[in-house]
Amino acid sequence: MSELQRLTDLARAACQHPLGSRERLRALNQLVREIQNSGKLWRDPDTEIYHEALGKTWIYFTQNLCEVTTAKEAFDPSRSSVTHWINTYLKYRLRDLHNEKMTDRYNRVWSQAHFDPDNPQDPTANLAAKEEIPPILEITHAWLDAGTEPRLFSIHIKGRPDINAQILIRKRLPPEASWKDIGQELDYPSQLLSAFYHRHCLPLLREFGRDQGFFGD
Repeated sequence: MSELQRLTDLARAACQHPLGSRERLRALNQLVREIQNSGKLWRDPDTEIYHEALGKTWIYFTQNLCEVTTAKEAFDPSRSSVTHWINTYLKYRLRDLHNEKMTDRYNRVWSQAHFDPDNPQDPTANLAAKEEIPPILEITHAWLDAGTEPRLFSIHIKGRPDINAQILIRKRLPPEASWKDIGQELDYPSQLLSAFYHRHCLPLLREFGRDQGFFGD
């Protein structure tokens, strides 16, 4: 008998006991130990989120192995092995937590990238300039450098194709220039530049971030 078949048989045996019974609990605990010792449980190098995802997975496991509680259907041994079933759920939870982690990082970058540096009351002023550029910004700079998105150039101030989305987005990424400095450099009113950026350029940047999976919709 293969190890996978043995684990499946243990799952079937656990489900023969009544819900909430000590016999079911003991059988589930044994099955969990067997799965952990089998070497077939999916691992993730990011230990910071792995244990959280694994905890969610074991809750899902105990709630849906025999009866449908939080899932659309219970475990079906005729369709997959118990380890495949568990690993599928675990990978989804890891993906969700990875995305949440990336979103949190991206939002922190955004909070640094879009504050008003001219406002001395802003407690995050110049914070980003002191930090190493995170991978998210490296990816964004690469996107701007590649020039493969035509809207980066077609979105521009009327009559000033040199003041386009690519230029403004780049200048507003950490360490960003103030709108006052940008206005002086480009010889254009800073208030109008800021309004144009938030209306036309920032949505394009957020669309890029969503496409890259930096944050959700």
